[in-house]
This record gives sequence, C-alpha cells and structure tokens, in this order.
Amino acid sequence: MKTAVLTTIFFITVLRQSCVAQPEGEWTDIVSACIRGNDNWSGSASTMEECQELCESREDFRCLSVEFLPSTRTCLHSRYNRNSVPSTDDFTQPCYITGYQYSERRDFNFPWTETVEACIRLNNHGEHTVSSMEECQLLCERETDFQCLSVDFRDDRCLLSRYNRESVRPLSDYTQPCYVDGYQYAERVDKKYFWTDTAFACIRGNNNERHQNIESLEDCMDLCIEETSFTCLSVDFFPDSDNKDCLLSSFNRNSVQPSSDFTQPCYTRPTDGLYAERVNVGQWIPVIEDSCISGFNEWSGDVEDFESCKILCSQRSNCCSVDYNTGTNRCLMTSETRATASNTSFVSPCNGFSYAERTDVRCVT
Repeated sequence: MKTAVLTTIFFITVLRQSCVAQPEGEWTDIVSACIRGNDNWSGSASTMEECQELCESREDFRCLSVEFLPSTRTCLHSRYNRNSVPSTDDFTQPCYITGYQYSERRDFNFPWTETVEACIRLNNHGEHTVSSMEECQLLCERETDFQCLSVDFRDDRCLLSRYNRESVRPLSDYTQPCYVDGYQYAERVDKKYFWTDTAFACIRGNNNERHQNIESLEDCMDLCIEETSFTCLSVDFFPDSDNKDCLLSSFNRNSVQPSSDFTQPCYTRPTDGLYAERVNVGQWIPVIEDSCISGFNEWSGDVEDFESCKILCSQRSNCCSVDYNTGTNRCLMTSETRATASNTSFVSPCNGFSYAERTDVRCVT
C-alpha cells in the first residue's frame, strides 16, 4: 500500500513539473539585482522560469532581461540588459527594491551599433512606416527578401539597406551627419559582409551551385551569403544571358587552382560576366596616426579612405599591415608588421601616412 501511495505521489510531482513553463534560450544565473526605470512590460508570472519564457515569446520588442518579485509574482521585461542600459547607474546589484531577482539572455545580445546622426545615400532596399528606431531594427532583423545590414530612420520612415558603412560603394554614400537633416543610422554588428568591387571576370569550371532568372548582382550576392551547404566565397553573374545565370563558388581568385581558372575578362563573355568575391577584412589595431613602416611596401593602390585600404589589404592572403595617406588617397600594403620589420623601419612622424595592422591569427608572430 505504501509503495502505491509513493508511486502516485511521484507521478503527480512529475506531472506538475512538466506543466511548469521552461524557457528555451540560455539565461544568466539569477541574482539579486534589477534595472531601474527601464521596464517595457509588466505582468504576472508564477515563477522566474515562466517570466523568462514570456520574455522569449515577445513580438512587440526585443526582450533582453527580466526582473521577478516572488512575493507578488510580479514579472518585468526590459529591452535592456546590464551592458546596454542607457546609464550604468541604472543597473543596481543588489536591487534598490528588496526582493527582486534578475536574469538576462545569453543567447540573444543586442546586435546593433549605437545610433548616430547619419545615413546611407540612395541604397535603400526596403521602406516601412514605423514609430521608433527599435521597430525599424526589428524589421531589418526579420527581413527575408535580402540580407539587411543597416537602417536609416527619421520621423516614421524606416529605410532598410543590404549595405553598411563599410560595404557600400562608393564609400562616400555613407554620410555622417546625413546629407538629409534628421536621419538616424544604425548597423548590425552580428552580420558583416564585404565584397570586392565588381569586375568583368569569372572563375572557370569551379561553380558549386547555379541559380537562374536572378534579377541583379545584389540578389546573386545574397544567395551566396545565405548558402549553407558550402562556404560561398564568390559569384559569377551573367545579366544579359537568356537565363540570367548566377553561379556560386567555394573559391575566389586567390584560392582557385590552377590560378589561370580566374579569367579577367571572363573567357566566355568578356563584356557580360560580372564577378565579385567576399572579403574577410579581419581584425585590426586602432589606426596609429602619422606613422608608417618605411621601405617594406609590396603593393599599392589609390582608394577613397582608410577602410577601403584595409579591405584592399584583406583581399591579399599575405597582407598584414597598411600605410594610408588621406591627402593623396595612397594605400601602401606589406606582409610585414611592426613586430616582423626591422627595428628602425617603423617611423613617426611619416609624411602624412597613418598605420594599421591586422591582429588575427594569420599575421601574429
């Protein structure tokens, strides 16, 4: 009889536990803390886990943290966490009100740069009417027709773009402040895609996937970015062909073998084949003004700004540092860094040049 009672109690306990709301995401440990005056929703929940689950299911704003008061079953949701809250003083640990428990999402960071007065000129690929910058950002995150990287917002107008300040061409199309008064700009930090300038070229016989009836090179690029079955590094696009072919490849001009398979102009359609490849710009030290490595320049080019100089360097597998002159737009590149060049080669001042070097694995000595 006792065994039967214990079995019944066990199954009742399991049933109760299975009915308790459980969040699907990852959360920080629960601590005695809270965010002061930045709650975007308030309601009730039976447990902290239920409060977290309600946060994850929100559609009206991006919920990053919760506060829960067990004594009253009060559940508060916020679009901020301890790192993104407007004032660091607003996060208090322990909470300035006794009893509040706090937790924030670890699987969902705020994926945007700070908002600045700026915009991207004439490169908008979606337009919506919204009431806030946050709504505009959420629409960008949920965009499925193209890879949305940045937004311009003014009044109730939300403009979405597949470009950001570093990938738009020409780079002068990013204006800060915006050439039209009142626009605010933000770009995603969780997605950054860089492409080389378009060239009349193609890769011969190394295409992993073919798409037809593609309307533009930008749409072809988006297909490359969205590809999951292999790492797509370049595209060939033929806008004037009967099928408007878009060819995706796991190679680029530097990695394809033999190297002669990269043909410029394209071997089949010299004036029709358009080529572009994805660029991993890498990680760089902050720019060192009025400095350079003297006597180790292996490649050079003329580009609009320092960011373009870094992009130009990153297109070479063995380029590790750059000197850039803003007066002449001259970009000098080398496989050396301050650590590998001779002790007397790094000079400052340096005739208007500024210096930066890569810090990712390829260039660490």
